[in-house]
Amino acid sequence: MKTDIHAIAKNILHHVDMHILSPAYAIGISTIVGFYAKDARFRRWVKNVPPSRIQKMLAVMVRECAWRNEAWLAEYIRNRPVRIRA
Repeated sequence: MKTDIHAIAKNILHHVDMHILSPAYAIGISTIVGFYAKDARFRRWVKNVPPSRIQKMLAVMVRECAWRNEAWLAEYIRNRPVRIRA
């Protein structure tokens, strides 16, 4: 299953609007979408992981207060390669 980053963003923003998630999630997902648009390596990683990995990355990003940190995103994916299934 390919990950649709924009569908994930829409869902996250909906939950922020409903006051289910903190505003930090809106900032974090906007940083992820912006970095997705700029960085081909990050785009490939996102397209090859399940949506749950993106959601976990966002939760860790918020927990570590890295909401606007694109360098943090690059380091995150560098340490979590995509596993190719045989």
